[in-house]
Amino acid sequence: MLDYAPGPGFSVQRHTPVVMDRSHTHAHLEVNFLTGARMLYQTPQGEVWVEPNQITLFWAQFDHQAVIVEGQGEIININLPLDSLSQLQLPIEFLARLFRGDILFAKDQASFDRPLFRHWHADWTSAVQWRQQQTVQEVGLRIRRMAMAHIQSQGLQTASPPDLVRIQKMLNFVFTRYLDAITVDQVAASAGLSVSQARRIFQRLLDCGVHSFIRRLRLSHAHRMIVRNEKPVTAIALEVGFNSLSGFYSAFTDEYGLPPGQAGARTRTLS
Repeated sequence: MLDYAPGPGFSVQRHTPVVMDRSHTHAHLEVNFLTGARMLYQTPQGEVWVEPNQITLFWAQFDHQAVIVEGQGEIININLPLDSLSQLQLPIEFLARLFRGDILFAKDQASFDRPLFRHWHADWTSAVQWRQQQTVQEVGLRIRRMAMAHIQSQGLQTASPPDLVRIQKMLNFVFTRYLDAITVDQVAASAGLSVSQARRIFQRLLDCGVHSFIRRLRLSHAHRMIVRNEKPVTAIALEVGFNSLSGFYSAFTDEYGLPPGQAGARTRTLS
């Protein structure tokens, strides 16, 4: 049996899906099950429609925003802390897509998913300890089942638990320091690794380099500030570590397909 017991931060919520007035982020894996409605998510990778009765999974560290809701229904949100990954032993490519900011859909959708998600919500909100513990176990197993379906369909490999523990330590360091002038040496040291080991693990599990990953987080932070009109673009560029405004414009446009002003205006129009 999977020994899955995440720390603080696990939650199950059930509510009516609504348009979000702004994008937001949080350091969790988010699992959603939507019924009776369809939603359009705006993400750094573009727009994604979520249809009824689909399980979706994504890493909420990147900006996400529900900009359109069609129909009447409900959504059940489950948030899992990042340290869940070391116990779930998910496929490498599955993880890489999560860390790129993709929204993943279950390939093994089943008729039992709708009552199962409702059952989890009832158990979690019951405040009965053994029922909450059972919910945590079952959610972990359902995510692993979803991931293993990707292995079966695509022939993917499973990441080793030691590497997952190491990447989590490095990610935790990066999440709290990505706006600082951190170096690859510091990121590697946070997990007790050499620079070459850190680069290998990042490339293998996240499909990108350490610098590229940090830049992606900085640009996501910048995108959020631009959408909210928090500061002039020049000030935002400096805050996220770009000394050259032209360099910031180039990096931002490469990441989002539009320059800062147009990307911000487009997201505000959708919302």
